[in-house]
Amino acid sequence: MKNVSLISIGLMVLIGCGTPAKNETGQTTEVATAGLTDHPGYKLYQMYCIACHGGTQEPAQRLAPPAFMVQKHYKDAFQEEEFKRRIVSWVNSPAKDKSIMPGAVRNFDVMPPLQLSLEDRQLIADYFWQTSFAEPAWAATHMQQEQQKRQQMTTPSAGQ
Repeated sequence: MKNVSLISIGLMVLIGCGTPAKNETGQTTEVATAGLTDHPGYKLYQMYCIACHGGTQEPAQRLAPPAFMVQKHYKDAFQEEEFKRRIVSWVNSPAKDKSIMPGAVRNFDVMPPLQLSLEDRQLIADYFWQTSFAEPAWAATHMQQEQQKRQQMTTPSAGQ
């Protein structure tokens, strides 16, 4: 059964490879900063990451957290070298206990490992550090709702 799941995920990645998400008018819905499409990590992102992490679908329609959110969490938590080291490690060997995004793991589970060379993983990590991913329209509202949930969980109620 595990092999069937891995094959299914692999097929989803292959089907989506190199195909940025498009809206109803056929326009790409995720845009990187101008000039970074020449970055060698961009092509790898298109091949291995965008099928699950690209596009601007609503959270309920996603296979994984969007790239802009992964980037935000890691940039908020780490300086450049540690950011890259953690992305390189995660892509090769994702594990729940290594995640800094527990909500993403809860919502999407842990991604399958991508058996890429160290050089390719480093290029992807460098691209993630340097690029600017477009933030979908739903993101601000989603982040505000998540912040309110966290505050409610940490604020004692009046009856306690």
